[in-house]
Amino acid sequence: MHKRGFCTLVAVICLLTLSSPAFASPDSVARAFYVSYQKSANRLEAFTRSQRSRLEPHLYRLLVRALPRQPSDGFYLDFDPFINGQMNAATVHPGKAIRSRDGALVPIYVSFHLPGHPQLALHLKLQRVHGVWLITNFLYPASHGLARWDLRSYLEYGMAHPHQRQ
Repeated sequence: MHKRGFCTLVAVICLLTLSSPAFASPDSVARAFYVSYQKSANRLEAFTRSQRSRLEPHLYRLLVRALPRQPSDGFYLDFDPFINGQMNAATVHPGKAIRSRDGALVPIYVSFHLPGHPQLALHLKLQRVHGVWLITNFLYPASHGLARWDLRSYLEYGMAHPHQRQ
């Protein structure tokens, strides 16, 4: 009986260890982030707070400070940074992670209409921080005459210079 109990205990510990964030892949972090996002009903502030364990601490703090801001504050977010859009997404699909020496990029495809053809809206940039894959930035491709840009730089500049146009 003791041997059976010990084997069960070892199996449970292995399952818990393998499902811990330290063993998560960039793909699984992106999927989990966007599954939660789609359940959030566009409540961006509450959603962001619920994702603290998936966001790099500096990026998390920037988002928590920026999301509640209004036009009267000077700098504010007039778009949903998680889908790079100003309207609700009909579908959001993370693609396959592309790994490099300094982390991973996960393409995020968004459709704003049903039926609709998902288009590349952004890339999640993930890096290992203390052994755990965290989202460190949202990278937006060039489109509609705008150069490519990233959320972290946009938030850092906007929060430091709230009354200057970017």
